[in-house]
Amino acid sequence: MNTEKEINELKEKFDELESKVDRVIDWVNENFGGGGGGGAAEEATSDDLYEVVSFDVKKKPAEMVGEFWSGQSYAWKLTVKNTSPQKITLIGTVVFLDSDGFDVESYPMEALEVKANSTQTNTGLARILQQHSVSQVKEITCKFDVR
Repeated sequence: MNTEKEINELKEKFDELESKVDRVIDWVNENFGGGGGGGAAEEATSDDLYEVVSFDVKKKPAEMVGEFWSGQSYAWKLTVKNTSPQKITLIGTVVFLDSDGFDVESYPMEALEVKANSTQTNTGLARILQQHSVSQVKEITCKFDVR
């Protein structure tokens, strides 16, 4: 059986640990936006880990080989801010949309690693190989999966 002295020492250790846990919870809430007011915190999504600062696209002249169509290229420049405290990898896709917002074509981007709490710019080239698809494109955007 534990003596009164041992019980008091255990209580002090428990109180100390409880205080440390409370400080960690407060720090997490301050830095990652906790739920506050004792309510449940909102669950973070992958969209909360990064922000697209800019995505600029320039249409290049159509490419022909002799009299034959070989594709339409679009140069793109992407600036992304990692808003998380850890490195993230973005697996991106350039998405070509029609006037109703439906996908006409999509083109994969190279994986982009962004260091914690930093901003990175990347460039690339996306192509549409089907000539009839080019005339349908009204908007070009990008989407990502986070790893």
